[in-house]
Amino acid sequence: MRQLDRSLHRQVPRVLLDLAESGTCRIMSGFPNAHSYAVTTHVGDYSEISDSFAQLFSWIAENGYVSDGPPGDVYWDDPAIVPAKELITVCYQPVRRA
Repeated sequence: MRQLDRSLHRQVPRVLLDLAESGTCRIMSGFPNAHSYAVTTHVGDYSEISDSFAQLFSWIAENGYVSDGPPGDVYWDDPAIVPAKELITVCYQPVRRA
């Protein structure tokens, strides 16, 4: 069996290192592939987010990009507290050059 690099001890819990040495599991490390995103911020009612995505997709096409994965959004506010017209949502789409 290959010797486990003990320099990982600061990042990996001891129990996982023991499992890896026993052959019960395999530890892999690295970074996910970098991705480019087209991003816009929507301010307003959630019912109008589709308009912001439509503008985002238009920008993507007009600027030589194509979609490269599913779109997403991040809701920054609680609609139970913040008025609908002030809600902030970040809309994003992974992209790559066409």
